[in-house]
Amino acid sequence: MEGDHCNLFMLGIMTESQKKLLLKGTKKILIVDDTHSITQYKNMRLLNILTSDENIKGWPVAQLMSNSMTSDVVETFFKALKMKIEEEGDTLTINSVITDDDPALINGINRAMQVTIPHILCQWHLDKNLKKNLQSKCEGSQYDEIYTDLKTIIQSVSIEEGDALINGFLKKYESAAKEFVQYMCTHYFERKEKWALCHRKFLGHGNINTTVHVESFHNRLKKVYFNRIRNKRMDDLLDILLTVEKDDYASRARATLLGSTSKLSQPHNDGLLLPDDAIEMVMDDLWTIKSRNEEHHVQKLVAYCVQDLGQGGSSAPPKKAQDKPPIIPDDSDEDFSSDEDELVKSTFIEDCKRALLDDANRMKVSHPHATELLNKYGRMDDLADVNKVFKALHYLKQHSTHYSHIVLPPDPTNLLDGLDQNIQYEEQDKSLEEDDLNDNNVEHVDENGEAMLTQVSEESEHSEYGSILRS
Repeated sequence: MEGDHCNLFMLGIMTESQKKLLLKGTKKILIVDDTHSITQYKNMRLLNILTSDENIKGWPVAQLMSNSMTSDVVETFFKALKMKIEEEGDTLTINSVITDDDPALINGINRAMQVTIPHILCQWHLDKNLKKNLQSKCEGSQYDEIYTDLKTIIQSVSIEEGDALINGFLKKYESAAKEFVQYMCTHYFERKEKWALCHRKFLGHGNINTTVHVESFHNRLKKVYFNRIRNKRMDDLLDILLTVEKDDYASRARATLLGSTSKLSQPHNDGLLLPDDAIEMVMDDLWTIKSRNEEHHVQKLVAYCVQDLGQGGSSAPPKKAQDKPPIIPDDSDEDFSSDEDELVKSTFIEDCKRALLDDANRMKVSHPHATELLNKYGRMDDLADVNKVFKALHYLKQHSTHYSHIVLPPDPTNLLDGLDQNIQYEEQDKSLEEDDLNDNNVEHVDENGEAMLTQVSEESEHSEYGSILRS
């Protein structure tokens, strides 16, 4: 490095246990980010490298303390990691890397590894940056429409469709939002392989689309180990990082012996109590959750939960939530806490709603919100296979009174039989009195006054529940 770095300080650490995790995790993806406010020294930063294990849980595998975080510094650190690993007879090969949009990180890694490693951007940071520039470069009346079009591009299902959507976006807004179009052309459209999800289909990155693991580690470090008090000394910081690794090693050993499902039940039950309007979809697999005065961000890592949450193979929802369609959680058991500007992961997701939209798609539901829902979530065929839908319906039948009367076939392959029948659905106005209901249609309204759709049945004029979709 040049003379500008004559006062450079660098201290990197990696234990033997972390090295084994690193070599295993690089087959999928490295999650890389740095943080500040870790010592009394203003410019001191901490670079963290994490991998994700088979349970979608993130672990720190190497760390660098330095008063500079340029691409030269990152390059030197990764060269040292590579050399150390090769000295012990192993080979460091990185399948992919995810970061925020700091080019110093990926540029330094590429130079150290002497190859161009597939690099993807964190979807949460991408969404945050797009919203910020939309607000500053577009008129307020254009915000929602442009933002929706951008999300459609990001979630395009194929490279060909993505390219066509970008061309359509440019034609649509080249005059109406000239400044923002120029910004997108300069910063994003020329490197769409970093942020468009269609370019990640065959990357083998373990479905890691955000830097949530490393952000959560920063939060845990500062809140639990620093107690929200800025550390004063470098030797204390080193001691704390080694203590974290010792605790993580013990946690992994305990999970190996006892399993890792003990923390799932409470977050799952807490998630059932959330009102629907507290959840806003940001991306196809990313949600914003409003809780009290805080805002959390939730990423879907797996399609449905396969963990045993309690006795008998599943956990029953709390009594207050039994009259609501339950939310199926994912199978990650990591603890997360909230903090300013931190991307926080929780362990509950709302997967069943989107899967059940196939009713609206296949049966052409006569419903005022059906088109809006389908445009927002798309066909179920693109979201889940029939086995996943069958598992979700089986869970709902056991744990929700809304679905307790549905009849499921013994085999999921027969689930779609009869869906091409011309079954009619209608939603009655909530203000209608019971006597005004049509004889061939039944309306159900929950305690909060939300209308639900109920399948018309010739067998029972007032069948309690059929196939239901919340409006």
